[in-house]
Parts: sequence; structure tokens; C-alpha cells
Amino acid sequence: AKQVRIGGAPAAAAAAAKQPDHTIQLQQQQQQQMLDQSDDQEGDQVHNAASDQVAATAAAAKEQLAAQKAQAVALKAQARLEADGAVVDEDAAEEAAAARAAAAERAAAASAGPTRVVSITRPPAMEEARRQLPIIGLEQEIMEGIAHNDVVVLCGETGSGKTTQVPQFLLEAGYGCSDFPERAGAVCVTQPRRVAAISTAERVAAELGVELGTTVGYQVRHDRRVGADSAIRFMTDGVLMRQLQSDFLLRSYSVILLDEAHERSLNTDLLLGMLSRLVPLRRRLHQQWLAAGEPSAQHNTSQTDVGSLGPIYPLKVIIMSATLRTSDFTENQRLFSNPPPELRVPARQFPVTIHFSKHTELQDYLGAAVRKVCRIHRELPGGGILLFLTGQREVQVAVRRIRQAFSKASRAEGGNGSSNSSSQSGNPSGGILDATS
Repeated sequence: AKQVRIGGAPAAAAAAAKQPDHTIQLQQQQQQQMLDQSDDQEGDQVHNAASDQVAATAAAAKEQLAAQKAQAVALKAQARLEADGAVVDEDAAEEAAAARAAAAERAAAASAGPTRVVSITRPPAMEEARRQLPIIGLEQEIMEGIAHNDVVVLCGETGSGKTTQVPQFLLEAGYGCSDFPERAGAVCVTQPRRVAAISTAERVAAELGVELGTTVGYQVRHDRRVGADSAIRFMTDGVLMRQLQSDFLLRSYSVILLDEAHERSLNTDLLLGMLSRLVPLRRRLHQQWLAAGEPSAQHNTSQTDVGSLGPIYPLKVIIMSATLRTSDFTENQRLFSNPPPELRVPARQFPVTIHFSKHTELQDYLGAAVRKVCRIHRELPGGGILLFLTGQREVQVAVRRIRQAFSKASRAEGGNGSSNSSSQSGNPSGGILDATS
């Protein structure tokens, strides 16, 4: 028993020494397991990352393949379009070549015919006065615009000469001449007032050196001086409206000039609307007449047959005004689908001095105006006096008063043996008035 007790202490110590070794082994095993698990997790992560990379690469390859396919489809479609376009271009080129050939034939036929120029001999004084007008320098430009367009907008300041000279330009170009069938129709010039139509007709007839009613005539309400061979006809817009009721095509005219279009009266607006439809209608009927082989006027098959209307030629329309807002015409697609060209005529510039009366006469303004005219005529140098009044009655009253004033002055100065003071102004007392309203 003593030995056992003595020997028991070492055994216990050995057992106690062995117990820490066992714990260390367990800890080492746990650490090894943890390391193995972390390695497995890292391997799984690496495997998953590799799988994701492979999937992304495959998706990118698919997208690239789809893009290449779409590009190939687009290239094929473009090739088909280019092929179709080449066919269309060939057809268009053939049509253009045929149109050019037809135009060349028409130009050759026109050159083989008579020259479209009418020689006019004017009085020397009138010819010298015409050369002073600004519009004379633009005759070629204006006539080229009229020749290449069915509708032209002509803007010219007051005094440029557009009202009296443009009809003469057209006459010299063959419009209104029976030698040229396509221009045989007369030149119609519309005015908003009858006095303007009569006075401009008289002026144009004087410049041409012809009698009023022959080459140049006018037609207003209750008065007309126009012949069957009149090439230039001045009329009011109401007269032209009545002619439209009987002949909507206006076959007796080759050119229509709408003067003073800025006033925009009811008849002027109606004429603009109707002429905007009539111009393309005349052009279309002319093309159908040419396509039908230019049938004679006696060929009557039906009322709608183009041949039953006889020869139909295009109509030219010239819109003239001094103060015209051209956007109403050039930008109005309902009025003109193709905007007409705009031609501008420069005006002559003169020094202008404005004088105001000290007192404004509110009651007898007509008497004040007559007294002012008489004073200007007596005291200022020679020149013309233009007096604006509100109507024809006032114009006639002013003319009568001025004539009476200077006739009394002439008799009084003649009895005293003195010279007439109006002679200092460069105007004889008996011929200073030209009444218009």
C-alpha cells in the first residue's frame, strides 16, 4: 500500500501531463477543420467567379453576333434601296432628258418663228421723259421674271413709273399682238377707281403717240373707249369681275396687271382669289391642249373636251403696288402653292422739307387749302403743286376757286398794266390746274 501511494503520485502527474496534450490535439484538429472549410469556400468562390466570367463572355459574344447580324441585314437593305434608287434615278434621268429634248425642240421652233418684239416709235419728248424713270433700267429683269413665272409680285415706290411703263414693256414684248398666238390676248390693267383708269390710259396713249381708243383704251362703268384691236385695256376691278361672270377663263387676255393691290378692296381680294385658281387652270388646259395634238376650234366632241375650247394659252398675272406687304402673297400657301417671285423697283430720291401751318383750320379747311395753293403759286419758284382732297366734289370746288382767284388777279393787273405775279412761278395763270380725284 505504501508503494502504491508512493507510485500513485507520478501516475497522476503523468495523467495530468497527458491531459494538456490531448487538448492541444483537439485544438489543432479544430484549426485544421477550419482551414479546410475556408479552403473549400475559397475554391467555391473562385469556381463561381470563373462561371460568371464565362457566362459574361458568352453573353458578350452573343450580343456581338446579334449586332453583326443586324448590320448585315441593314447592309442588305441599303443595297436593295440603292439598287431601287439607281433604277428610279435612271427613270428620272430619262424623263429629264426627254423634257430637255422637248424644251429644245420648242425653243428651236420658237426661234424659227417671228421675233417676239414689237417696234414702237414714241414722240421725242415722251421718250426723253421715260428715260428719267427708275423702272426703265429694270426692264430686262422684269420681263425675264414675267417670262419664267406665271405670277409675279412687283413692288415700286410712288413715282417709279410701274403703272405706265410695265404695260408698254409687255406691248413691246409681243403681248397683245396677233402675230404671236400665245401672246395674242390683250393686256388688262385694273385700277380701284375710274378716274385712275381713265387718266393712266390717257397718259399711256400719249406716250405711245396713239389716239385713245385704238391701241390703248379704257373701260369703266357707264363709259368706255376701247376697240376690238386694243392691246392695252385699263379698267376698274369691278368691270373685270363682270367679265369673269361671262368667261371664267378670260381667254381674251394674256396678261392681267392688278395695280394698287395694297388697298385690298372687296373686288381686289375676290380677283386675287379667282386668279390664283385661274392661272394653274389655264396652264393645265394648255398642256392638255398640246397633248391632244392642238385640235382645231371646230372640233366639238363634248362640252368637257379640251378641243372644244379652242387654243388655250397660259395666263400671266402681275400684282403691283407701292406699299404692299408681300408676305400676304408670297407666304400664303392657300393662295399660291408656289410662292411667286418678288421684284422691287427703287424710287427716285428728292430732298423733302416739311412745313406746318401755325393754325389748323377745322371748319373751312378747303378754303385754307385754296389760299395756301394761291400763296405758293405767287411767292415760290416754278414747279407743280399737288393738293390732296377727300372727294371729287371738293376737287371741283377747289379748281373753280383757284381759277376765279387768278382770273380776277389777271384782270386787275392787266388793267393796271402790271405783269402777272403768277408768271414768276413759271406757270401761266390759265393753265395751272389738272383736276383729279
